[in-house]
Amino acid sequence: FLDEVTWADGGRRVCLAIEKESPDERRREHRVHAAEPIRAVPLDGDGKVDWDRAFDALATNVSTGGIRILKQSLAGASSGSAGGGAVQRLVIELKTDGKSVYVPAEVCHLEPVGGGMVQIGCRFNLAEPEDARTPKQIAKREQQNRALEDLLDRLTTTHD
Repeated sequence: FLDEVTWADGGRRVCLAIEKESPDERRREHRVHAAEPIRAVPLDGDGKVDWDRAFDALATNVSTGGIRILKQSLAGASSGSAGGGAVQRLVIELKTDGKSVYVPAEVCHLEPVGGGMVQIGCRFNLAEPEDARTPKQIAKREQQNRALEDLLDRLTTTHD
């Protein structure tokens, strides 16, 4: 089975893509391919949301464990160093029931993909609601998990 067919050289060459698991694959969760506009907001070194550096991106795949997003330009998206605008943690805005829910995520890798675009791989930092200590924390975790489940359900329905 083919996952993608594209044409090159003015239609004279066909490019076939087959996605298969790499031996280096670490994800255990099923990925759902997407083309979903999202908003991401970096966290500063103290863990505070930096609304001035929020950016729009495109989710290209989502799982219960993480998300891969495509962003225009590397500015504000680099991981690694603590200074110079580096982003190591984000909150990803998901919409559920008409409301925004912010899910914490850690930037795991960056990959320039050409055309001034960068692909950002993130791992969600979601604990089970039982791990929360206060009723407010429990409700927040449940809301974050529900928003992620809603997104995955919507994407699965759209792509089936």
